Amino acid sequence: MLVERYVFSSPKASATFAMLFKNISFITRPDMIYYGLILCLYEDPESAAVWQGLYRKSLPTSLAILDYLYTSTQEYCKKLFYEEHFHRFLSEVDKINEELSQAKKKPEGLKSIIAAVKDAQAKSKKKQSSGKANSKSSSSVTSVLCSLLLTTFLLFGITGALVGYDTYRAGGKFEASLTGQTLKQAGLLPAVQDAWTCSMKYSARGYKWAEANVPVYYQATSKALGPYVEFSIDFSKVLWNGAKKGFASAKVLAAQKMSQAAVYVDQYAPGVPKKIGDASCALCDTVCTFATNAYKHTYEFFKTKVFVGQLSAESLGKVFNSTQQAAAQYYSWFNDQVDFYAKLK
Repeated sequence: MLVERYVFSSPKASATFAMLFKNISFITRPDMIYYGLILCLYEDPESAAVWQGLYRKSLPTSLAILDYLYTSTQEYCKKLFYEEHFHRFLSEVDKINEELSQAKKKPEGLKSIIAAVKDAQAKSKKKQSSGKANSKSSSSVTSVLCSLLLTTFLLFGITGALVGYDTYRAGGKFEASLTGQTLKQAGLLPAVQDAWTCSMKYSARGYKWAEANVPVYYQATSKALGPYVEFSIDFSKVLWNGAKKGFASAKVLAAQKMSQAAVYVDQYAPGVPKKIGDASCALCDTVCTFATNAYKHTYEFFKTKVFVGQLSAESLGKVFNSTQQAAAQYYSWFNDQVDFYAKLK
């Protein structure tokens, strides 16, 4: 709509609100102006502060805006009731109404606008409570879905681990394992073996494809993004050098100011700067000595109490070497299995 374009394109919606509010009396059919004011209230929270400042001297206009807002079916009119700043504005206006009702000379139409504010407050509270309930329900649904997915992955992982351990106990033969015997008795073993072979076949082909094509795509991507990466590295070096220069300049400036401050303080409290400097040096020496002693004691503790026996350097080296050998054997076995399943038809 034209009104929406006018409000949303304005640099400051609160200024537009003040201009429209002051010119309502000159419009014969002010519904479009009311809608524009609602858009300003929704777009800029400061518009509510502007309305609050004009409220006391324009009760009839405020009543007309509230009536339009309460009865309108426009989407932004409904959304405004969900906004926290509008709820606060209604609370402040309600306080103003109480002050006006206690005055000796009550403004005309005060009862009507008090009722309109109360209705708007009730609708705003209802909308906000329903919005919070919806957000809580959506967050609860999300948490339930996340829990369900996590439980599913854990279940599959635990099941796979148990089946693998059962097969390992049976000498690596699935048919001889307890799981295989159970499936064989149920008549499901051939179907499970066919499904497993099919899944392994396509997984091996996918691995072979990735092994052959991923390096090519990686090289092409690296070649395309190389200049941008180099520019980012150079730019970060420039920033780092600028930061170091700034820190050095700040350090020199601080030293100059500190010397001036020390001279100034020494005029009124002779010897105090020297005492502060000596205390700082003594504290620094104490901290350095403590850190050095702590490092020495920690090193001796781990050397004589922890890394001995099975955790000695020789034992850890043997474990590392045996782990390397086991990893190499597993990698060779894995490649053999991939080649075998990839050739299946």
